[in-house]
Amino acid sequence: MSLYLFTLYLATQATTVPMLDLLGFNCVASLSSISLQFEMAFIAGVAGLIYGRWKTY
Repeated sequence: MSLYLFTLYLATQATTVPMLDLLGFNCVASLSSISLQFEMAFIAGVAGLIYGRWKTY
């Protein structure tokens, strides 16, 4: 919960940094920052699936 609240605080206070505009509060998120966040989430998901499959063997 604290990580979520800290991220929300950063997103509302840093009004000029596109990488911190995760939820689009400030309308400064660029296409590259959004795509980078989706890529990181995809890689984390794939790594989690691979780790889960590797752990069962």
